[in-house]
Amino acid sequence: MRNKIRILGGILAFGLYMAAVIPVYAGVPTVVSAKITGPNTVVIYYSEPVTTSLSDYTNFSGNLAGNPLSAISGSGTATITLTFGGNPFQANASGSLSIQPTTVSVSDRSPYGGSATVQVTDGQSPALQSLTITSNNAGNTFARAGNVLTISFTANEIINTPTVTIAGQSVSVGGVGSGPYSSTYTITQNDVQNSSIPITVSFTDTAGNGSRTNLSVATDNSGGSATITSNATTGGVLKPGDSITFTLIPASPAPNASISGSYNGTPLSWSTGNNGSTYTATYTVTSGSPSQTAPLQISNVVITYAVGNTSPALSGNDIAKTIDTTLPVITEITPVPSVVNTAMPIYTFNSSKEGTIQYTGDCGSPVLSAAVGSNTVIFNKLADGLHNNCTVTVTDLAGNVSNTLHLSAFTVSTSGTISAPTISASPSQTSISGGEATGYKFTVPLERGLSGNAVTQLQLRLTKEGVYSGPITGYFGPLTEAAVKSYQTAHGLQPLGNVGPGTRAALNGQ
Repeated sequence: MRNKIRILGGILAFGLYMAAVIPVYAGVPTVVSAKITGPNTVVIYYSEPVTTSLSDYTNFSGNLAGNPLSAISGSGTATITLTFGGNPFQANASGSLSIQPTTVSVSDRSPYGGSATVQVTDGQSPALQSLTITSNNAGNTFARAGNVLTISFTANEIINTPTVTIAGQSVSVGGVGSGPYSSTYTITQNDVQNSSIPITVSFTDTAGNGSRTNLSVATDNSGGSATITSNATTGGVLKPGDSITFTLIPASPAPNASISGSYNGTPLSWSTGNNGSTYTATYTVTSGSPSQTAPLQISNVVITYAVGNTSPALSGNDIAKTIDTTLPVITEITPVPSVVNTAMPIYTFNSSKEGTIQYTGDCGSPVLSAAVGSNTVIFNKLADGLHNNCTVTVTDLAGNVSNTLHLSAFTVSTSGTISAPTISASPSQTSISGGEATGYKFTVPLERGLSGNAVTQLQLRLTKEGVYSGPITGYFGPLTEAAVKSYQTAHGLQPLGNVGPGTRAALNGQ
């Protein structure tokens, strides 16, 4: 009795094990769905694995009619694939078929118990029948900044409104039915920084079958940066007529590029002689150019490459020169009287800038340096008679030429005796009278290397004293220093060559 109980227990345990490893299907096999999945295939999804053969499928209708069943696969599983010969099924094909009860369950050989007539629905994913990508660029170079891409396509059946994304952005789609559909997209500068622009077209047919097509357009990302250098890398001042040559070197040769940009308010014209390896432009200073007291760097130069892409704004940083286009302005202070009794009349004018004095006509003078403010000159010896062609101009240190002072006509009449001009002046103004220098007060120390009106007055005084015979330049040079020493010796002063308190007192008659 105990042995029989052990045997029954073993049988029960084995049964429980088998239940755990072998699926148990309730009822009879039925069809879950049947779909046309390709141009010559139908897939039937059963509720459980079945054993079946070609002869189990009959009575084909709809788009299945007239197509011979040529093969079957999947027997022993829940998914059976029927292969048909004849003409391919159209994209949205459907129909029906009958299943014989000789199709049986794998688990318990139960015969097929579903509907004898099974509806076969459209299970084919719609597909693109045509797709074109065009550009508004005449050269048909699609993916460059500014291009407008047009995506046009048709489907092989009626579809719901598709979804199109370009460069990760959803774009609007126009079209109905099977198409044609179209979308447009304008490529940005950011897009061309990548190697390609992704395009995705997604849609479903009326049966709900979906399709997705991924493609891309290679970008044309020419349009990188460049360097700009100049030939103005050392200090100095540019004046009207001077120029700067700029050289632009693209990161890679850029034939037929166009370049925009200005320097100091003047648009530049760039040209290349080596097929785009370098471009050059020249800026020339004119009298109307703005002055620049500090070096001005070139900036905001943009390259538009032949394919249409543009570079970022470019700049240079090697210009060390300044620009001076401001002309000196000179005005008359004290004219030469209409009649003078000295052959060496004096003339006073004001200058807005330092520079070099130029004389034309009958008049000339050893005073060649102009200071800012009042300037007094003594003309070289003139012949008796009318003088009506004298002019004075000043050229500043940058080479800018001032307006021209045309002296009023004057007559020299020395009555047979020419006396040297003498100075009668306040610190700000000097005039000639009587051949004797009086009135000017020397108030500041003077020494070699200085220049200005005080030096001019010193040279005039030393000329009067007979110890200086050089030109009246307004510059305290070696000739003036030697004359000061001679003057100091003659007046019992220590011959130091500079004008200190003792020498000033002597000059001022104290």
